[in-house]
Amino acid sequence: MNLARILVALWLALAALPGAVQAQAQDPQQRIETARQRAESAGIPVALLDSKVAEGRAKGVPMDRIAGAVERRLA
Repeated sequence: MNLARILVALWLALAALPGAVQAQAQDPQQRIETARQRAESAGIPVALLDSKVAEGRAKGVPMDRIAGAVERRLA
């Protein structure tokens, strides 16, 4: 039973891997724009994401970290 749970968890982790790799392959600005489009189509105010980007830029945070924060905010 325990081995079955471990195998299922491993399978789920591996199934999610291609999406994570693809997200990292995009440039940070593309990732932010994709998140903005997803937010807009879901009816979420994009101002929430824009403020996260502005905050990161003001603090001198690298764009790849800002893109990750925007994606997490949307999730």
